Amino acid sequence: MAKGGKREGAGRKPGSKTKKTLEREVALRQLQQGILQELRPLLRSALDSAKGLTVMYQKRKVKGKDNKYHRTGELVRVQDQSRVEELLRGDCTGDDWFYITTKDPNIISIRELFDRAFGKPKESVEVKHTGSKVIILD
Repeated sequence: MAKGGKREGAGRKPGSKTKKTLEREVALRQLQQGILQELRPLLRSALDSAKGLTVMYQKRKVKGKDNKYHRTGELVRVQDQSRVEELLRGDCTGDDWFYITTKDPNIISIRELFDRAFGKPKESVEVKHTGSKVIILD
């Protein structure tokens, strides 16, 4: 009878994976597939967040008894992209008034987009040496 130590053929074979590792890989593939299916909307949202939020409002106009349009004090959000472009170009007729409010750009979103597109920048660490032994911990 052996006194212990390494036994031939014992243990998991080189390159084989545990059940937990296999389950984690399946979950990761499912997550990646879900993200890929929604890639365009996710990218659009990330870019919008990075640039900030712009919302356009226009004063509502109603047709009066005299068949003329009159502005009310009510603000209506302009959601039609072609109408937004008309107002920004100044193609609007009469006295179309509009307001744009913005939410500040999100620096975290900007950093995340740049890190994904160009790779995370290397970080430097300053080390001072006093002449004694130096131990580097990762």
